[in-house]
Amino acid sequence: MIKRYFSSIVLLLTILTAGAESVTSPNGRLAVDVGLAQGAITYSLKSDGQMLTGPNTCSMTVGGTTLGRNIAQFSVTTGSRNINRDTPFYRQRAVSARCNTLTVHCGDYDVEFAVFDDGAAYRFVTRLPGQVQVQADESHFALDKGSQLWYGPMPKNMYTSFESMYQHQAFSTLDTAQLLSPQVLVELPCGKRLLLSDYNVVDYAGWLLQADGTGLHAVYARYPRQERVLGATGTQRMVASREPYIARTGGTRAFPWKMMLVADSDAQLLTSTVPACLADSCQIADTRWIKPGLVSWEWWNCYGLKGVDFKPGVNTATYKYHIDFASQYHIPYILIDAGWTEPGVPLNLLKIRPEVDLPALVDYGRQRGVGILLWSDAWPLDSNMEQVCRVYSEMGIKGFKIDHMNRNDQPVVDFMQRAAATCARYHLMVDFHGCMTPAGLQFTWPNVVNFEAVWGAEHTKFKSYHGDMLVNDLVIPFIRQVVGPVDYTPGAMRNATRADFKIDTREPMSLGTRSREIAKYVIFEAPLGMLCDSPTSYEQEPACTDFISRIPTTWDETRVVKASVGHYVVLARRKGSTWYIAGMNDWQARDITLDLTGFNAASAILFKDGRLAESVATDFVVDNEVPTVIPVKVHMAAGGGFAMMLTTR
Repeated sequence: MIKRYFSSIVLLLTILTAGAESVTSPNGRLAVDVGLAQGAITYSLKSDGQMLTGPNTCSMTVGGTTLGRNIAQFSVTTGSRNINRDTPFYRQRAVSARCNTLTVHCGDYDVEFAVFDDGAAYRFVTRLPGQVQVQADESHFALDKGSQLWYGPMPKNMYTSFESMYQHQAFSTLDTAQLLSPQVLVELPCGKRLLLSDYNVVDYAGWLLQADGTGLHAVYARYPRQERVLGATGTQRMVASREPYIARTGGTRAFPWKMMLVADSDAQLLTSTVPACLADSCQIADTRWIKPGLVSWEWWNCYGLKGVDFKPGVNTATYKYHIDFASQYHIPYILIDAGWTEPGVPLNLLKIRPEVDLPALVDYGRQRGVGILLWSDAWPLDSNMEQVCRVYSEMGIKGFKIDHMNRNDQPVVDFMQRAAATCARYHLMVDFHGCMTPAGLQFTWPNVVNFEAVWGAEHTKFKSYHGDMLVNDLVIPFIRQVVGPVDYTPGAMRNATRADFKIDTREPMSLGTRSREIAKYVIFEAPLGMLCDSPTSYEQEPACTDFISRIPTTWDETRVVKASVGHYVVLARRKGSTWYIAGMNDWQARDITLDLTGFNAASAILFKDGRLAESVATDFVVDNEVPTVIPVKVHMAAGGGFAMMLTTR
């Protein structure tokens, strides 16, 4: 028996060394070839026989021992896995997928590969005693030198809110000292797309990527040793020094997935379900209390209520006005942003400033069907999380917008997990701001309904604004949004052409047409969808406000109509029996034709660019008599868009 076992090891060693051990996707188009080179595991990813990335190396150094190298004995198993999960707060109501697996067993650890029809991933699974330190995590993705990359630049000190404008650059010209965003989209010379990201990051650190001349490799922030306090309220923390390891964690566990999504076209990226399949299962038994929806919000518009008989600001009268507005348009929430607590260092979340009668506002909102969300800094919340959640849950608050983490090292990842779990116990929703990009947390703890980590509308307020926001908007759905929702905060009623746009902190504006701004509510996935402008601005635009208020924030089904990264995107999304179709454009005007017969449409309302939209960005037309039995032609102005609502037969 022992002799037969070692014979099988020799046979498998020969197979792996020859690079012949392979696992394919269920449809047979993708393949991961796993090999052994000088005792180290290597793998390659192919699509229709074409090399996408590889040969790649992967290893982890845990407790001073490097896993994935110096392999003497191992075995290999293959299998398949069916994934079925409800995803009620997502781009589709449920996810159903299948993957084939290959696992290399190396004694007290495994290297597991999973191959889906539209992507592949691998991870290490260890069975080591006690607690361990991870000193290194090597992930390298070899790339063809003719590749083009879409990425967001990241700072060398890794102190970042993960908000950067995307850049498009030839791989061969990348600065090898530049850190790249956690998600990078690779346009390969063969025409395929490859989106790289880590996923299901739990009790660990998130990665950044970096070019090295032959490909991209992962870079991790090491565990903080000392922190220094930043910010006027002393609520932000930058790392002053770090330990010589990435993470300290349990030795028996599955580590995060390294994910490689594959697409034949840009459009295919927009509906990938691989991230949902790689996340841990939902930890909330009954999610019926989680109720996403639109939110009236005051920070972006600087409390910009006009024509009122009180001074707008952080006070009870201002928030009552927001509640009345929200109630009128059946908007389920308002958000009270920073300033509702008494000033102090450190910030005490249990001390409410006298100008804000929060219990009275909760009661006022309850009578009108409007809930209240509160902004919170991360570290003051962490210092007293249980009591803060209990007090405000009992008061009737519906959730927290948690801000200013600005890192993705292990303590921040752990904080976000802890906040999600604690808020869930008290039936509180969470919108993370100043945070790392989503890495599966929203599926495991679906009360986490949104993440910022995107170059969104707030940047149009600041003098630091640069680049072309309008084109950047047309990259977000193909990269950042693939891994999770984006709190972009659309809804500006002051819209500007490229010639007219300017920075105005008090009365900010958006770049592009009014119709484009409304299209964002369909195209950007945000279970808590912010209305960034002031109630009085919306009241002056009832046609727009009525249309926005009827757009859902979660979806039962999503279809891609037409898409090209950085140029245009047209999506169709269904909620119940109603379809919403929306498009956004770059600076080139386009005419598109929509065939509505596949949507079983009985009637349609079209919100589109007006004839003057290219010179007067606020110009729009609402067509309430759109024919549904013949193809519909829609003109998108330069910097424009449209939104359509279909009722079905």
